Amino acid sequence: EEVFKLKNILNAFIIRNLSINYCQGLNLIVSYLLKSTDYKEEESFFLFIKLMEDILPFDYYYFAVGIEAEISMVKILIEKYENELYTHLNDLNSFCFLESKLSMWIISLMQYNTDIRVTNFFFDLIFFFSANQNNFVSYLYKMIFSIISILRSDLLNCQLGQEVNQ
Repeated sequence: EEVFKLKNILNAFIIRNLSINYCQGLNLIVSYLLKSTDYKEEESFFLFIKLMEDILPFDYYYFAVGIEAEISMVKILIEKYENELYTHLNDLNSFCFLESKLSMWIISLMQYNTDIRVTNFFFDLIFFFSANQNNFVSYLYKMIFSIISILRSDLLNCQLGQEVNQ
């Protein structure tokens, strides 16, 4: 029954936005919204519409342009403000692992392999404080760097690139 509701929401979204034919990761977001509303389909749909049409920057998911830009910016900011971590990750040739983790975090809006409390907090921030699209990007960076800050010592202790992914 939950999968049927998820499909209904995604199909209704596509019908509402006919120019969209594929969006990476939207099932992850709809799944989270369904769970957080006790699988209330209509409520989840309208939260999803609010998120996709009013909060997220236009074309954020389409063609992954937004996601690629965010990953590039995160790498630049890590190099500038966390040089020790940046150097260590480069020495391990492990930025590809970090990039894959970042892309999944961003695609799923921070819920991929993240503690549900962190995910709930992030979605609360999005819905309560993202009055415009610039706020969303600001909160996204705050969440990414908060998680990286929490994981910083673990990342610095990694001896192999594969350990970074774990």
